[in-house]
Amino acid sequence: MAISTMAAWTSWMSQHTRTSERAMPSRFRLRLVFKPLVAVVAKGMARRGITPNQATGFMCLFSIACLAYFLLVPLNWATMIGWAALVFVTGVMDGVDGAIARSMNLKTRFGGVLDSSMDRISDAVIFFTPAMRELLLGDLVASSWLRIPFLEIVPFWAWSLLLVMGAYMTSYLRARVTLAEPTTDVDVGLLGRSERLFIVVVASACNVVPLSVIVLSILTNLTALFRIKDARARLAGKKSG
Repeated sequence: MAISTMAAWTSWMSQHTRTSERAMPSRFRLRLVFKPLVAVVAKGMARRGITPNQATGFMCLFSIACLAYFLLVPLNWATMIGWAALVFVTGVMDGVDGAIARSMNLKTRFGGVLDSSMDRISDAVIFFTPAMRELLLGDLVASSWLRIPFLEIVPFWAWSLLLVMGAYMTSYLRARVTLAEPTTDVDVGLLGRSERLFIVVVASACNVVPLSVIVLSILTNLTALFRIKDARARLAGKKSG
């Protein structure tokens, strides 16, 4: 069953991957849905003189706020919705820096490096925060209305670590393939950063964070494996300079 499901997933993704030399970003990205909201926020911040790099810093601060909030508040449905709101704002801010840079013609190479670096910090903070809560206070899994028995076999922190690894690999592969071949963009697969954050938002509002971590840990690593497969196909026969 698992093998057939993975085969079906791979087949579906292959059908939606462009076969030209220059890979285009996936058309199935949530950032396209929230692009108007990001543009409005970016316009407002630009009017107040906020630079793209400062917007990147604000995104990282919101990530740290997510960590502090989740570790300090008592867990109930209302506080989970509050955390979902913080993660959502972090996701919106993730696109604001680039929107400001494009609208004000302030794109720089360092800005791109800073943005990617802060994104990785944000990923680690947000995706491992639930595990930190469970390790320190031991109340997250119990507070979820959906019980997951096999968490007694594979601990929650292990799933969270797997999620962080998958998120890092997914983002790293895109950057590394672009470095190897600038005309190639492997922004393919089910879960980019925007999708990962949105799933956390929805799961938090529904109070099923442990389940979302397990699902994300599996899907992010499948996405990374798919990008490796796609990169191999696109870079086949090309020698390193």
